[in-house]
Amino acid sequence: HTYGREQRGEGPGAFMTAAEALLLARHPRFRPAGTPAAAAPRATWKTLAVRQERDTLVVTGEVTAEPPPFGVAAFNDPEGGSDYDAVSAAARLEPGGRFRLTLPDLKPGPHEMRLAVCHQDGSKSWLKAAYRIRPDGRADTGAITAQVVWAPVAEALARDDADAVRRHLRTVRDAHKDSAAIARQARIVESWLAPAAPVRVETLAPDVKTAPVSDLAFERAEVGWGTPLRDRTPAEEGRVPFLSAGGETFAKGLFAHAPARHGLRLGGGWARLTTGFALQQGSAGSVVFVVKGDGRELFRSQVIRGGPPGRATVDVKGIDLLELITEDAGDGIASDWGVWLDPTLAR
Repeated sequence: HTYGREQRGEGPGAFMTAAEALLLARHPRFRPAGTPAAAAPRATWKTLAVRQERDTLVVTGEVTAEPPPFGVAAFNDPEGGSDYDAVSAAARLEPGGRFRLTLPDLKPGPHEMRLAVCHQDGSKSWLKAAYRIRPDGRADTGAITAQVVWAPVAEALARDDADAVRRHLRTVRDAHKDSAAIARQARIVESWLAPAAPVRVETLAPDVKTAPVSDLAFERAEVGWGTPLRDRTPAEEGRVPFLSAGGETFAKGLFAHAPARHGLRLGGGWARLTTGFALQQGSAGSVVFVVKGDGRELFRSQVIRGGPPGRATVDVKGIDLLELITEDAGDGIASDWGVWLDPTLAR
């Protein structure tokens, strides 16, 4: 589209950022004849530092990788707007795998930092981190560098290698014994490896006054993409599949890519549902959250396009069938990663 406008002399025309060019630099069409095909890439971040200089992030580090790397591309992506409004930068690696990148034009709100190690064979290794820039302009740079801790875990989860996940968890815990935040995240990851069997609502004793919805057995569970998941999202390269929104991580909840429906029988024995709801951090879709009881609409959110989680308290007294529904917002289901956050029933 922009190339056509350029040919007609309309607007600024087509362009490619240095970061996008770096990603393509070893594409099969641009590699010399006889270059081996892309192999499974693996990168190790020996160091990664992010500091803020006024409205600019300065990213420095040292990386080793196989196949050999030649550069690093960075994308600083504010929530919403797909990735078209991401600020990007690119750097060729110096001796020892060192690099330096600058990302200007910081704006308040949730962001995702994506770093791509570019390998000589055309493959790429990604590191992705959700973080926030506060209203006063200060960036939570610690959330970005903390993702380096979890990079091996993300890689093992993407391979569905539970033994490797456990090994890396031990390493993380030993190296960060004084970090309450990392200890909490480690417990979340560990819970994914041996999840408890869902509990049928009718088997809960009367003295159980609250129950996380993600611990309960559903009569029906459907999502518009992937498979229904409890307390996590699907595994993606470079990202640990925490439930996250607005720069926060949540231990309990439901992955509910639109259109989604989760139904469970309450038997009329519960008084209220409290829940958060959001678009998963890093997603660019738009969704609407709905709660129904015995077919009657009890709650409907506004259109959600990112940002901090919304909250709802819903009266469910006398309800037998409770349904948590995620709808697309009328513009298709691409990137509609809805998430219910800490949904909890109370008597």
